[in-house]
Amino acid sequence: MRWTYACHEAGHAVAALLLGRGAYYATLEPGDGTNGHVGIPELFRRQFGASQYGRPFGARDRQRVAAQAVVFLAAPAAEELLTGRYDPIGASGDIAAAEFLLADYFYLDGAGASQRLGELAGFADHLVHAHRDRVKRVADALDEQTYVGRSALKQLVFDAPDVARPLRLPSSLYRR
Repeated sequence: MRWTYACHEAGHAVAALLLGRGAYYATLEPGDGTNGHVGIPELFRRQFGASQYGRPFGARDRQRVAAQAVVFLAAPAAEELLTGRYDPIGASGDIAAAEFLLADYFYLDGAGASQRLGELAGFADHLVHAHRDRVKRVADALDEQTYVGRSALKQLVFDAPDVARPLRLPSSLYRR
């Protein structure tokens, strides 16, 4: 199971870094009912969220929200890619978090939310497959030492000539 958890957290970490969300660390140390986690910067500072409540978000903010949903959805995609299956219990929390973002920031529910969730999951799956070697490097490091700090994560993900800056989400994934 440790390898599965390492793959799961590696999916989060690689997606967060490649999409410009950042990652402070990745760990397999249990906490808050999880078997590991990745430290990702807050989506919005509290005062920003409070001042924007009820108003439509601009494209840049919608892009950040969609990127965070992809970060959640990349974990089960990484598990499935590297282990041949994913843990539906572990994935359910990530899927629920992505659904919450769609409802809370995009005001999507029902069929609209399902469609967008499917599109975001497809992008997460594509990202993980396209960057399989990076995901595997991070998973190997986590499996070996259970905690990988920020600089080591960046080195594992960006220590390749083909990714010099964060990836951009297609605008269709964060349209209203």
